[in-house]
Amino acid sequence: MSKPSNGKSKQHSNASVTSAPAQKSAGQTSRKYKAKPHRLRALATELELQRVRALQELETAIAASLNLQAVLHIAVKKIKGLFPGSSGFIRLLNSESGLLEPVNSWNVALKDWKEIFATKGRLSTAAFNSPAHLFVRDLRKDLLNRYPEFAAKHRMVSYLGIPLVSIEKRLGVLSLHYRKVHQFKTDEIEFLSMLAGKVALAVRNAQLLESVTQQAKKLKAANDELTTRTRQQALLTHIAHLALARSDLRALLNETVDLVALTLQVDYCKLLELLSDGESLLLRAGFGWKKGYVGSATVRAGTGSQAGYTLLRSEPIIVEDYRKERRFAVPALLNNHEVVSGMSVVIQGRERPFGVLGVDTNKKRAFGENDVQFLQGIANVLATAIERARLEQSKFQLAAIVESSHDAIVGRTPDGLITSWNRGAETIYGYSAEEAIGQPISMLIAADQLHRVKANRVKILKGERIDHYETVALKKGGDPVLVSLAISPIKDAGGRIVGASNISRDITERKRAEEKLRSALQRAETLSRRVLGAQETERRHLARELHDEIGQALTAIKLNLQKVLRYPDPGTLNQWLADSILIVDRLLQQVRQLSLDLRPQILDDLGLKAALRWYGNQQAKRAGLRFELRADEEVRLNPTHQIVCFRVAQEALTNIVRHARARTATVELRLQDDRLHLVVRDDGAGFDQAAVPQGGGLGLLGMTERVLLAGGDLELKSEPGKGTEVHAIFPLATPASPGVY
Repeated sequence: MSKPSNGKSKQHSNASVTSAPAQKSAGQTSRKYKAKPHRLRALATELELQRVRALQELETAIAASLNLQAVLHIAVKKIKGLFPGSSGFIRLLNSESGLLEPVNSWNVALKDWKEIFATKGRLSTAAFNSPAHLFVRDLRKDLLNRYPEFAAKHRMVSYLGIPLVSIEKRLGVLSLHYRKVHQFKTDEIEFLSMLAGKVALAVRNAQLLESVTQQAKKLKAANDELTTRTRQQALLTHIAHLALARSDLRALLNETVDLVALTLQVDYCKLLELLSDGESLLLRAGFGWKKGYVGSATVRAGTGSQAGYTLLRSEPIIVEDYRKERRFAVPALLNNHEVVSGMSVVIQGRERPFGVLGVDTNKKRAFGENDVQFLQGIANVLATAIERARLEQSKFQLAAIVESSHDAIVGRTPDGLITSWNRGAETIYGYSAEEAIGQPISMLIAADQLHRVKANRVKILKGERIDHYETVALKKGGDPVLVSLAISPIKDAGGRIVGASNISRDITERKRAEEKLRSALQRAETLSRRVLGAQETERRHLARELHDEIGQALTAIKLNLQKVLRYPDPGTLNQWLADSILIVDRLLQQVRQLSLDLRPQILDDLGLKAALRWYGNQQAKRAGLRFELRADEEVRLNPTHQIVCFRVAQEALTNIVRHARARTATVELRLQDDRLHLVVRDDGAGFDQAAVPQGGGLGLLGMTERVLLAGGDLELKSEPGKGTEVHAIFPLATPASPGVY
């Protein structure tokens, strides 16, 4: 690195300043004329004054304005005038990226200025980290290799970089360069250092202003947020008071959506009620919607709408732009009003959600956590009000139900005195309300059942409920009647037992019908067992015929055709016969496969475990599934359990291939607690069991009937998107039913 001249060297003693018109080197000046001492002193004084004025003007600009670009413009202008022939730029440190980014320049072409932005500034970085300044007299001869591509491309020779430092903090760098060798003097460096200090002060002031501005913005935002939260909390309290004071639920809902829309400053507010079918939601109350929508517009549940998706996820849902939404379909209600952003929360109920409360806007808006909390708070208040209104309504409905019920509903004290008597009780027992109220409940109980009445009374006093049980009661006149009786304790607001409710139903006719049905079922089971047995016997016979008779015949044909090939010079006939043999080979394979499908011989020869593995692998190969069999060590099963398990697994795997769109199918066969457990599961599409007709299709009916006839139980588990499981459980200790299934 070259050292700056102090103005005393022989070579540059008279070249520190040149007049503005004659921008020439010191050597050229000395050859044309010999400068007089008083002339040099005058020039030096003038230059010194120019520098002082430049610093003063810069100080004035800093004091008068916090506009950093204005200060930088003055600084660059002064440098450009006092250092003709130079070029350079000012870089400031970006605290986020850590890079020195150019913010101003002089004597730099536009294309060069763009290039500066693309460079990392190795020289600038070195100057930024230097103690005072970095001076390189000739970059081409710099031993530290600080001659980057940018300097070489633009023929930079001499370089001076001064860090911008304010209160011991480095903020950037001031860089000057010449396209020929230039020896910076001490007074030049001192001036540029002072100017750099002024620039650093301006940068520091601008940063402080930015910091203060940001703090002011944050304080304003916090104050606005506090004001908003206070307003929201006040509205929440107001709606809670309305919910307590008003009995008209419809008026409460309408006023609530209006207040929510005004408080959140949104275009629309909606309260959607989940209808009883669970498939759609009705716009029960709303703000901002077009005429005719409130009270009639519906949206789909599930992923068919934002409201349905909110119920599905059971959590708040925020949408910044419906036009980019992919989680659910945007319903016509929102599309017809050109909504862009929205949020929605669940209005919970005791047993099931009441619906959804939501807001929407026509302009893009990012709803925050506080907005969600406010809306959820309103939804919780509404949930309480709705539940209270429903309870009030249910009281009247319950009274009407009790009075119109065909069941006998009798209220009594803990001691057993009758306190209420409905029409159903009059019909079943024959007593009028006037005759029964005030009498002991024991007048309805047969003598051999009185011991149970005492035991029931003890349970009721403990707060226990007695589920339905069958007993014999007495009508007016002493005639017996078979009833199903349930008893529930009645508690007051403090939880004390103040009575009991007896609900009884005449089951005389039902018992007669059950007996007839039981006999019919027994006959049907016997018939079904015979049909299935005959069906399986026929299958076995057909399998034997296909394998033994047709297979042997086809084999004989194949042998005969091979003999024909032995004749000399068969000509084209040989090719025909060869093709025939191939056809026969395929036919044999088809017959063998048909035989295995009808009655797999492997089941009789190797047992259930091997048969399940064989059939599962066959189906997996056909459908591109991954099949796995998990089975305990082979156990000796009777033929009934073997064939039933195989047929159930066969039907289940067939259904997986046809309908499940699964990647994996698994069959489990294990023994546990003297029971045989067969489980067939897949990871496919699954289905909604509630949507399946009672009894299912023929396949499910067939599996159920087979398992029941074998003395077992069949259970089906499935959910949309979560696959399907078929469970068949057989008690091995129970003797198998006769016949083969």
